[in-house]
Amino acid sequence: MEPVTKFTTGVFDGVQNNTYPPFGGLIHTYSINLYKSLLESTITKEYFPPGSNNYLETKTFTTYNNKYLPSIQKTTYPNKSITETTYNYAQEKGNQLLINKNMLEIPLETINTKTVNGITKMISKTETVYPTVLPDSQTGNFVLPKSIASYDLVSNNSSTEINMDKYESGNLVQYTTKSGIPVSVIWGYNNTLPIARIEGAKYNDIGMYIIDIISKSNEDAVNPAKESSLLRAFDDLRKNSNLANYQITTYSYDPHIGATSITPPSGIREYYKYDTTNRLEKIVDTNNNVLKEIKYRYGKNMPLTYANSEKSQTFTRTTCTGNSVGGSYTYTVPSGTYTSDASQLAADQKALDDINVNGQIIANQNGPCMPTVSCSFTFSSTIGNPQYSYNGTTITNDTVKFYLSFSPLGIWQNWSGGIDIGKVGLACAPSADRVILHSEGSRQWKIYIDTTGNCKATLTSGTVDSSSQSPLNFNFQYQK
Repeated sequence: MEPVTKFTTGVFDGVQNNTYPPFGGLIHTYSINLYKSLLESTITKEYFPPGSNNYLETKTFTTYNNKYLPSIQKTTYPNKSITETTYNYAQEKGNQLLINKNMLEIPLETINTKTVNGITKMISKTETVYPTVLPDSQTGNFVLPKSIASYDLVSNNSSTEINMDKYESGNLVQYTTKSGIPVSVIWGYNNTLPIARIEGAKYNDIGMYIIDIISKSNEDAVNPAKESSLLRAFDDLRKNSNLANYQITTYSYDPHIGATSITPPSGIREYYKYDTTNRLEKIVDTNNNVLKEIKYRYGKNMPLTYANSEKSQTFTRTTCTGNSVGGSYTYTVPSGTYTSDASQLAADQKALDDINVNGQIIANQNGPCMPTVSCSFTFSSTIGNPQYSYNGTTITNDTVKFYLSFSPLGIWQNWSGGIDIGKVGLACAPSADRVILHSEGSRQWKIYIDTTGNCKATLTSGTVDSSSQSPLNFNFQYQK
């Protein structure tokens, strides 16, 4: 590092010379060495009883190759036994294709040994086989596993555990197990997630049977409300007589969250429920019985317990029969009914879930059924006895549904000046005078009804043909 104190009026052109450039400051020359921090060893001590000085110690040591990848992991246990795992990568196995693709971190061979009383034995050896050139008959133009092999501990001869038979767009769609059974994997949700596994079937033989579940899963990816359609498609797939001899497992998801259901070959479906922070909360059966529940706690202190605030929703009874209609019923979940260790939002969501499941059911049991009463209508002398008329006016729970239809044939009075058309029955007469603005086709009306039931209709827009048999239709509602 040298301070620049000499200045020149010459032009610095980058050519080596004995003069300094025409600016002041410092010229620095230094190097930076970068190193990776690699975990070399860990020591675990388990104290018995807690707080005492008595402990059991387990030590793990890791060595790395020149690519900073673990090559040997050695663990010594309290009983002095030792396990050792050796990893060999593309560099050690000489797979130039993986090296050229910079896929250096994939263990191609794993060897496990165990030493007891000074005697070392190999307990397992597995190898994952990748292509060495592209294209490949199994993987196409993708660098993907072709097979997984294990080695006999005595003869050291290899045998194939799994053979990856076929890929499509980088997804494994068929593999064959050690016993020679083909397994097809069906991908959905726009080719991002496996939605079915069919054991015993070859992929090329089932293409015509899986179109519907793939299509339904794509719809579910866009609109989660479509999941029920996907589940029905899964059930139809199981019932297909052409697949009766195969074992079928199906999966549905909320993409970016997790699986929402898994149905094994038995057909007994399990549903996966998540909390408001998208963590798995519980697994339930088709009757919503909890099979497994997960609780989350953080830190050393006792967890906070959150209780729901009061939640309610109004429903309309839908089970009334005869000449009656359902009234309103408010279903309420009192505060403190549900709790959560996660958050207030999670506790409140449980209350809302209760409302969604039980609200309509309880409203149908306890909500009122309101009788519907028909009201008469007497035409005025101006209208007389129309060639055609119909009255369907009713009242239910103080709401009048006014419905009157009649032919204007022969009525020559000026509708725009207002015409007394008649009188509705007292049961439907309003408690205060009502003015209703009513649209009827291209015509606009102002209807006036007083407390005794007298009705006056004034045409505010459009025309009425007094020579026409086409009826006038007054259909509206008002409060009693």
